[in-house]
Amino acid sequence: MFYKYIIASVNNEEVLYLYMSNSYEIAKDFNSSNTTDEDIKKRVTNYINNRGISFKGNKVYLVVDDIIIASLSLNNSKYDPIIKEYLPDYKKIKFSNNKNIDDTYNIKLQQSDKTIKTLPLKHYLLGTLATMISPYFNIEAIKAQAIISRTYCLKKMQEEGFVKAVNPIQLYRDINYYKLLWGKNYSSNIGKLTTAINETAGKFLSYQGQIIEPDYHIISNGKTESKEFDNKPYLNTVNSIWDLKDPSYLKTTIMTFQEMARLLNINPDDINDIEILNITKGNRIKKIRIGNNIFSGQNIMTLLKLPSNDISFVINKPYIKLITRGIGNGYGMSQHGANAMANSGYNYNHILAHYFPNTKLYRAVDNKQ
Repeated sequence: MFYKYIIASVNNEEVLYLYMSNSYEIAKDFNSSNTTDEDIKKRVTNYINNRGISFKGNKVYLVVDDIIIASLSLNNSKYDPIIKEYLPDYKKIKFSNNKNIDDTYNIKLQQSDKTIKTLPLKHYLLGTLATMISPYFNIEAIKAQAIISRTYCLKKMQEEGFVKAVNPIQLYRDINYYKLLWGKNYSSNIGKLTTAINETAGKFLSYQGQIIEPDYHIISNGKTESKEFDNKPYLNTVNSIWDLKDPSYLKTTIMTFQEMARLLNINPDDINDIEILNITKGNRIKKIRIGNNIFSGQNIMTLLKLPSNDISFVINKPYIKLITRGIGNGYGMSQHGANAMANSGYNYNHILAHYFPNTKLYRAVDNKQ
């Protein structure tokens, strides 16, 4: 079960890291309701004793695919999922003077014509899930997306009193739009999305007692991107190795010097002189020089209509080859990474804990847990 261990000092405390296989059976076993704290403790202590490991500490972390999925205290045999669920502190988190918030809570939706429509939160979530994630994804990945969508909506309701149907994070469409689009699969797809909403009812992500403003993208380049500079320490760079196997991970775009120069509004001869000046924590272009012109990676991505700002350039005049990795800005959760994690046996708690480190999962219903 455990294929290696590491003993490290964390905050002057000796901690044992136990590494497990990423097989579905093991991940499922550790998440099973039939597996008790004592079962976990027995397996850990047997491994320590059988290997003759000299460990004087108390805390044990269980690690799969370099992700800490749970912690264990040997003295009291307490086994905890690495992301916990809490009742909200309503002294810090308030929703338009309403104390009891669940998915029947009526939100205000600002439509594209600036008019305001009132609808239950669960209807909003259904319209965003149908638009922003494939209903054919693993249900655990869809649950993670449902929590992200709910979190964003509650954040905007708290700050502005309404959420925009079209915003930088997610797009809302009335679910009737999908009756024609999905055809005979409409009922089963709606059923799956509804299940994801119901099984995460009221849950949202919080950091230091405040609702976060989450983010997500389609496929990472193998790492997510940091947004710490924007006062969002919960959007930090983490590995997303599952994306590397995705068929859509890599894309090659070929264009002429003239075409690229026209899109960037520069001289075609400038394209002979390209230098990447800075890269981000997530290995994406932060700043690039083309001739005497300076661009941000996001500008290059937008102007050249590329899926990512992780770009390699291969010049073979009069053509230039642009090789991109990933799809999207790289912030927050990778949807394809989350789906791959779910297919490997991780649940939505593990997915969110990985992509939004140091956050807590609250349930926005008073007196329920």
